[in-house]
Amino acid sequence: MKKADKRNLILYSVLLVCVAVGAFFAGALWYSSTITNESADLISDLGIAIIPRDRDEEIDNPTIDFYDPPTPYPTEVPYDPYYEPEPEPEPVIPFVPVLDFDELRETFPSIVGWIQSEGTNINFPIVQGTDNDFYLYHLPNRVNNRYGSIFMDFRNRADFSDHNFNTFIYGHHMSSGGMFASLMQYQHQWFYEGHQTMFIFTPTANYELRIFAAYVIDNSVESPMLRLAGPESFYSDLENILARSLITSEVRPTFDDKLVYLVTCTNVRQMDRMLVVGILTNIGNIDV
Repeated sequence: MKKADKRNLILYSVLLVCVAVGAFFAGALWYSSTITNESADLISDLGIAIIPRDRDEEIDNPTIDFYDPPTPYPTEVPYDPYYEPEPEPEPVIPFVPVLDFDELRETFPSIVGWIQSEGTNINFPIVQGTDNDFYLYHLPNRVNNRYGSIFMDFRNRADFSDHNFNTFIYGHHMSSGGMFASLMQYQHQWFYEGHQTMFIFTPTANYELRIFAAYVIDNSVESPMLRLAGPESFYSDLENILARSLITSEVRPTFDDKLVYLVTCTNVRQMDRMLVVGILTNIGNIDV
């Protein structure tokens, strides 16, 4: 075979490989887009819009200095018999959506609540299975899907009433930014400053989740505490959490508080898990 023929054969072979690789990635991109749209359509089909009331502008610049200057000493003001102090501003009450859980169960048979975080993509139903495997790869309507669901640990009580247990809620960290990927932002103090609370809605009560810590564990060698053995072990575990937390918070839980752990993969090392921890506070019971 002539050298020119060999050269042409090599060029044709390289071209064929490039075409095959391009076709593979184009197909993978189409599949990922299809799955993402399917998951998004499932949520949007509910016709539920959770729109919070206006709040202070969110801090989105990591270079901002959050230091508050000290309040200057008050100067003496002449007495005015007609002076009336300005009324205190009304507290900002979060918008609480009306969720018809009876209707939601027709689509999501295992729904136990709904979690929402303002300014992020976290706005999902919470489901609970008979194990911690099924909803890893099934949508809330039980359709097989690699996105899975946001789900509560099967050992927890669905109504958050197990006060001797911490509650764990899991979700995938999707590279597209979906599901619980936003939890990774809690490694930044500037993000925490603008997202200190989330909301959880259930059939019997609405809750505010006040975040106070975020840290990473190697799940192959350690795991957080599910059952509370007593105050001593609680505060020992809390001290460990605060020492490892990636954020600084003035919020401090007590043994009587209900803690919720939001858990996702870091996508850095296979067994690493990102844990975002908050105090669950009842902001209103629902008449049933």
